[in-house]
Amino acid sequence: MKITKQYIEENLLTKNKGLNVQILKKHNIQITQEELYCIYNDLDYIEENNNKQIFKSFSKGYIINHKNMEVTKEYIEKYVIKKNGSLNSNIVRQLREDSEDLYLIYHNITKPKCICNKDLNFANFSEGYHSLCDSCSRKDSIRLKKMQQTLKKTNLEKYGVECNFSLKECREKANKTKLEKYGDENYNNPKSISETLKNKTDEEIRIVHEKAKITSLQKYGDATYRNIEKCKQTKLEKYGDENYNNAEIAQEQKRKTMEENGHWIPKDKMSDWEIYKLAVRRLTEKTYKQYKDDINPNNYNRVLCGEDGYQLDHIISVYKGFNDNISADIIAGKDNLQMLLWKDNRCKWK
Repeated sequence: MKITKQYIEENLLTKNKGLNVQILKKHNIQITQEELYCIYNDLDYIEENNNKQIFKSFSKGYIINHKNMEVTKEYIEKYVIKKNGSLNSNIVRQLREDSEDLYLIYHNITKPKCICNKDLNFANFSEGYHSLCDSCSRKDSIRLKKMQQTLKKTNLEKYGVECNFSLKECREKANKTKLEKYGDENYNNPKSISETLKNKTDEEIRIVHEKAKITSLQKYGDATYRNIEKCKQTKLEKYGDENYNNAEIAQEQKRKTMEENGHWIPKDKMSDWEIYKLAVRRLTEKTYKQYKDDINPNNYNRVLCGEDGYQLDHIISVYKGFNDNISADIIAGKDNLQMLLWKDNRCKWK
């Protein structure tokens, strides 16, 4: 039987544009999904494709083989960084570089040091490195407390109060300055603040935050002050509810964005494989939580690829379970779970 695009379209496709595996088996069609994909999409089938792309499935086609890509700033920008500035963890797991390596490559820098010449700790890709090492950070905290005490003492001597902004004349003077300068005594420009911070170094941002704490201390007598009453009043005026929370709308927007970026698929659009994989993942976490002491008696840390530690492994793989029609409950069962070094677990993928 000659397999043509028309034959695939009329006989082998499911509603979700995936392949009907049962018909392939029934008619004993000895042809790979990759060959069928190439026929259906009018592509030349190459038995040994180049190492920069791999065939995923009939519905997804060819995808980039990130394991063999040269990691450059352009590559990170195009494939690894998500719209919110964080990293795509699915791609990072396939790379030899961890998030810290990617940060250094992306910013074209070497690992920075603290003012005391110790290595700085890495926070994450979005935030980069801490501005001070742990030791200097503790000293800095002590210095801030001393400044706060000195400030309170000065205010007591000068104004008779710990916080000078508790005095009406000080507040009126500040409001008058804003009114003269911006035409609004309550002026605040968050957009300008955000743009300014983008162009500052970590150390400059740290100083800004420190000054903000001192200002809060001056105005309200508390370095971490938040005007909760003003927030409630604004919500009441804007939404008619002082406890208004836009969480549902935000969640819906987040799902929509994730769907557009290919990071989330609604269940009604999932293939049988994706539904099965999701069920196994949920059941696995439930099983692990219930039988953690049996599965992980040594209490190993669970880690991502590239980090020191262990991963929760399915002895019979999820993919084999799907192909052999094994129940998700069995694949996610206690007897099919084990702790495995991430390198050993990754070897099973090959």
